[in-house]
Amino acid sequence: MEGMYLHPRWCQRPSQIAIDLCEVLGQAHWLTPARRDSSHLTMNATRVDLVRDGARATKAEVGPFELQLLTFAPNHRIAPFDVERGYLVVVLEGAVAKSFRRVRWSLARDSLATIPVDGVHASDFARVPTTVLAVRSRGEGDAFGVLLHRLLHVRAAASTALGWRLAAELRARDECWPLAAEGLALQLLSTAGRSTPTSPRRGSWLRDARE
Repeated sequence: MEGMYLHPRWCQRPSQIAIDLCEVLGQAHWLTPARRDSSHLTMNATRVDLVRDGARATKAEVGPFELQLLTFAPNHRIAPFDVERGYLVVVLEGAVAKSFRRVRWSLARDSLATIPVDGVHASDFARVPTTVLAVRSRGEGDAFGVLLHRLLHVRAAASTALGWRLAAELRARDECWPLAAEGLALQLLSTAGRSTPTSPRRGSWLRDARE
């Protein structure tokens, strides 16, 4: 997950989850893999939780997607970093200001953003705990098509509701959570593709994220 979505060097195989976690969070204080019964193995889904340095994260791999649910401590900051794999991000609660080379965004509830490869940026989080959900392609695949070819910030009221439903599936322990999570991820992608971009804000972005 890079930056606010953890560095890209997550494991390539389920057995490597404990050793290839993001550089941002470093070595996990604890790991709690989800129960992997036959249905999970058939769907090739994995899930792991971790806590480190002011952030809590749940990572799951379902179908063609890698899903990351993160909660950051108040006033958390992530220095500029490069994006090696693009992703879509939804803010569930709180806010975050993202500073790119030429534009600055203030992301809060009911909005989402797509961040392509090489989208170097820094992240400054609000004075309250901030929870975000990130979706990216699993491994070297491409589940997004042209959606991740450019920076995009859109207002979409449905995005936060879908994000919370997806977050609930990441915490579920029944046999159907991978299928439900994959379907909700697809809905988020379609929501992003149908939404109208918003203009970047250049003046009060950090103030808005802090409030």
